[in-house]
Amino acid sequence: MRYVVLGCDLLLIGVFAVSATGKLRSRAVFLDFCDSVRKVLGTRPDRARQLAAAVVAFEVVTVPTLVFLPAVGFLVAMLLCVTFAVALGRAVRHAVREPCRCFGSSSAPLGWRHAARAATLSLIALAGEVGVLTGAVLTGPIWLPGPWHPGGISVAVGAAAILVALTVFYDDIADLFAGVGAGLPREPTREGI
Repeated sequence: MRYVVLGCDLLLIGVFAVSATGKLRSRAVFLDFCDSVRKVLGTRPDRARQLAAAVVAFEVVTVPTLVFLPAVGFLVAMLLCVTFAVALGRAVRHAVREPCRCFGSSSAPLGWRHAARAATLSLIALAGEVGVLTGAVLTGPIWLPGPWHPGGISVAVGAAAILVALTVFYDDIADLFAGVGAGLPREPTREGI
């Protein structure tokens, strides 16, 4: 179980680090995120800026919290992701087609897949929290207590890295697979030659 908890921890650290970095990489990108928050939540521009700043602040704080206080970090990550899932679900229900700015600039309009991604991340945080609270990791940084096997660490790190990439490039991957059956030219088959 400790390697599952480690994998959950590393996955969430990676996702929140990329998310916060993506929103803070330039003033223009952050202002785009603020505008996206305004449209998604249907709020005033000044309120949207406050909410956007709060989101980024929580994402930034969540990363070291997941490293040094995983029980608290998983809880904060879970609450953030549930909040994101609810807000995105509400926006999709109200036909908001604003591009998702979860990881910086994106041209993909909001859809149920974005709410599902946030809900899935909240379940991963819940799994990590349960692992921590049930004794897989008792206190302090996740990597300190007990003996660790290099193979288990390698699998946890590798799986987390792959899942971070899949999460961050979720729109691109979904668009790629959506285009497969959407009338794109296909390779000729033997029968077609």
